[in-house]
Amino acid sequence: MELRKEKHIQNVKTKYEQLSFCLNKKSKRLWAATEANSIGWGGVSIVHEATGIDFKTIIKGIKELFVTNKGNRIRKVGGGRMNRNIHFLSCIYFFI
Repeated sequence: MELRKEKHIQNVKTKYEQLSFCLNKKSKRLWAATEANSIGWGGVSIVHEATGIDFKTIIKGIKELFVTNKGNRIRKVGGGRMNRNIHFLSCIYFFI
């Protein structure tokens, strides 16, 4: 049984090393979730051990795989830096 686990870990590690350079946060999370699902029971811990991706991140990816509304967004709506012009205008109104 332990030999089989080591084989899974090595397979996942090899795949991750070949793919990790071109994955963003969302695609890395979904790839890890897909690998964990394909392994089955114990897949989350195997993927974590092979890649170092946190358990919570893998579980979040598994939940995202089963969501019906699959968008192309990487971040949630409203995430990211505030528009510079809006920020500048709000500073002007603050001092007036």
